[in-house]
Amino acid sequence: LIAVALTAFLVYITGLYGASLAYLGDFVSSAMVYMQFGDGFPKEIENQSYKQSERMGSALCILDADSLSFYSPTADKVYDYYHSMNNPVISAAGKRVAIYNANDTSIKILNAHNVLFSQEMPNDIIHASLSENNHLAVTTKSQSYNGEVKVFDSQMKEMFTWLNAKSFPVQSFLSPKATKLAVSCILTVDGKLNSHIYVIDTQTGEELFLLENSGDVALGVQFIKENTLLVFY
Repeated sequence: LIAVALTAFLVYITGLYGASLAYLGDFVSSAMVYMQFGDGFPKEIENQSYKQSERMGSALCILDADSLSFYSPTADKVYDYYHSMNNPVISAAGKRVAIYNANDTSIKILNAHNVLFSQEMPNDIIHASLSENNHLAVTTKSQSYNGEVKVFDSQMKEMFTWLNAKSFPVQSFLSPKATKLAVSCILTVDGKLNSHIYVIDTQTGEELFLLENSGDVALGVQFIKENTLLVFY
């Protein structure tokens, strides 16, 4: 068992691994983040092109115009990923972060040490988010509909595509175990901006609920628990 674990570890740190070792990569990467010690927070970080920061489990992700940087819980820099994207956006979960080019088709999934997956979407990306169990929801434009959402499992295999012809999807979020998908959409009715939030079963693709709100737009959507959804207006 020790020999197998050491072999898998060496395969991971050398980058010679595939999707089957992605979970191992998450575990090793998370452990290595804890093992890197810095001077602690608060920490002043010189960054003139700061764009976004997100918590990824025990790590801190800081995005700027050139790179995505990871810091340990004690503020030691763990890894720099140079993304070469014009308009980068990140979304983080427990052990992974998604980085994508807004209004472009490229998206990548990383942990705190490596790029795990790289994917080109068929249409421009509007929004993407990760669940706690590493599933991915990607909201994109569509050639035949107002928009669509693709859901991928932890190995980046597509589970299903949800299409919308009634309103315009702007954000999508998965529950912690990825059993449900919430999609926030907007549309105009009689000159008023309306907000529609669809809740969908990811196993069947069935629409379970539709939350309608006239005159207010949902600013944020978040699953607190598997069956509890928080909406900000």
